[in-house]
Amino acid sequence: MALYQRIACRSKNGIILDDQTQIGVARATVGFYESGERLPDALVLRKIAEACNVSADWVLGIDADVKGEMIEVLTSINRVYREKLTSINDISRL
Repeated sequence: MALYQRIACRSKNGIILDDQTQIGVARATVGFYESGERLPDALVLRKIAEACNVSADWVLGIDADVKGEMIEVLTSINRVYREKLTSINDISRL
């Protein structure tokens, strides 16, 4: 999911970014962020994350990448563990 799609998710979750007071930009600017026409600067990105109660990493797509990598690593470890366990069971049956 792209940055603009993650920002646009806020409206689907019922979160309203209240223009100037909440994130310091005009409603039209939020629309540009959501359409992918503009990118927020770091400060606005942080305010968007706070207003939506998510991490800035999530908005940037970092959390998803890390979780995906962790799942791959854990799956690999699990596969090796099961292979070793099967080998031990086979030996114990002899």
